[in-house]
Amino acid sequence: MLLAQPQRVKEIAARAEELGVPRNSVNFKHVMPILYSLNAGRLNAKLSFLKKVMGCSEADLGNLVRKMPAVLSRSESKIGRAVEFLKAEVGLEPSYIFHRPALLGYSIEGRLMPRHCVLRILKAKGFLSKEISFYYAVNITEESFLEKFLLPYNKSVPGLIEAYAAACRDQVATEL
Repeated sequence: MLLAQPQRVKEIAARAEELGVPRNSVNFKHVMPILYSLNAGRLNAKLSFLKKVMGCSEADLGNLVRKMPAVLSRSESKIGRAVEFLKAEVGLEPSYIFHRPALLGYSIEGRLMPRHCVLRILKAKGFLSKEISFYYAVNITEESFLEKFLLPYNKSVPGLIEAYAAACRDQVATEL
């Protein structure tokens, strides 16, 4: 479909570069269909929303889109909920989030909240002596998360695995 309209392809490619996604980057091929699906008004509205909710500059917005073009295809409500959760519940600064835009691609209920729950419990019990990167804890595979954050503390923190399972079912454990 894109190839049938060469002028439109040129316009979209130019817009991608304006947004900070150069033609020689890996993400250029990912941003093209996203930009094709958004008309200029919708794209500008999405960019304005991202700047407002993230509290970022044009340059930061360009970095965010360059690193994760899919953010342009996510709904404003999902992005808003994710940013609100990451800021209010996890305590992350907007700059931390827009330097790690993959955080906006994860499900709150399926990954962000359950892993935050485990980290919060382990910190409260004094088992995490050094500051653990939330991004690291969220970005690793399920198997690695279990090996690093659940299994080693299974006996020391009874109910931790159950709390994680409950949080994954969207039933946050309040006490352990």
